Amino acid sequence: MKKLILCFFWLAFLGSAMGQTRETLVQQATDEMLSLYQLNGQQAEEMLTIQERRFRNLESIEPLRESDLKLYLQKKNSIRELTQASIKRMLTEQQLAVFNAQVVERRKQESALIQRLKAEGATKEDIQYAIWEME
Repeated sequence: MKKLILCFFWLAFLGSAMGQTRETLVQQATDEMLSLYQLNGQQAEEMLTIQERRFRNLESIEPLRESDLKLYLQKKNSIRELTQASIKRMLTEQQLAVFNAQVVERRKQESALIQRLKAEGATKEDIQYAIWEME
């Protein structure tokens, strides 16, 4: 009985620690976006919601990492794209210039990765996995 109570206590502690970790990650990501795009108060609230959703979704697909890597990477990429779309919708024209520069930089990184992997003789599937793994 003591072991069972100790086990429940330990699980509750780990659950709260993981929740704090996610909250910390959400806040860090939000703060990074606040400084990058110079967001106003309303945009900051929207960004917090977007980042909370992003990390909740990433947490929900985590079990797939071990069981089905391809599906995990596809879903992770979809979460990234949906997050970008949500961010893009809330930005002003001046902020969109910074956003678009970030998108261009990501595409350059993907292109360089593709070229390097092609030179190494990687298959199309390997190249796609490498692109999905980029964060």
